[in-house]
Amino acid sequence: MDLGIFEVLYPYHPRILLLEDHEYLAELKIIENVNVVRKEKDYQGWLKDNLEKIEDDLIKEEKEYVMVETGTIDFLCRDINGQPVGLELKYPKASKRDVKQLIAYSVEFRKRVDGSTFRGMMIAPTIVRELRKSLEDNDLEWKEIPFGDESGTEDMKSLY
Repeated sequence: MDLGIFEVLYPYHPRILLLEDHEYLAELKIIENVNVVRKEKDYQGWLKDNLEKIEDDLIKEEKEYVMVETGTIDFLCRDINGQPVGLELKYPKASKRDVKQLIAYSVEFRKRVDGSTFRGMMIAPTIVRELRKSLEDNDLEWKEIPFGDESGTEDMKSLY
């Protein structure tokens, strides 16, 4: 395959494209085997349209819900019972810092008048065992969801 067009568009890394560029060029049948650089925002966009991968009947209320003291929850949703569910989405994997962030969000949200039933969930393609335990120890949930997964069979620790 001639990489001339990529060397013009991407002079520094002609074989690495952003997800949206890859999809566009693949649609035009211009590319075949090119590495795709996926970003957390791409993962969030995909999950926004596939909330059933996280939980059936989950309804997104707000994207980037701003907490007063601790920062911004990626998505604030409601579950089938009307309980608030804060989703912290990480790509390609969750870190200790991400877990501490979700713990802080949950502590702050649960102080609210309507926050006693708050469920916090870490969503990422990879969440290592140590972080899973930390989440569970803080009454938080986790689910590993690979980017673009169509199976819907990932394991999840649910406390409710």
